[in-house]
Amino acid sequence: MQHRFRPNNPNELLTVDFKGWWYSPNKEKANPLTVRDEYSKMILAITLTEKGDIPNVKAVFERLFTKYSLPSCIRFDNGPLFASSFNALGLPN
Repeated sequence: MQHRFRPNNPNELLTVDFKGWWYSPNKEKANPLTVRDEYSKMILAITLTEKGDIPNVKAVFERLFTKYSLPSCIRFDNGPLFASSFNALGLPN
């Protein structure tokens, strides 16, 4: 049985996901990152990132945290863009 944290107020839980990529009419790869407040269901960010790497995702979160403050929790899937077999120093775990 899975128990999920259910927020009682805004900014207690953000949900984050890359929605899958596609090619734009200009043949450029589009990879939208979405961030949503789970309590209010408000979408805080839909951002087309050039890459789904740490610097690009970090920049989105820094803007959000400056505007809305730090959330209590962030939920994301463990897809390849959020999970890594390497530690913070880039070495295999």
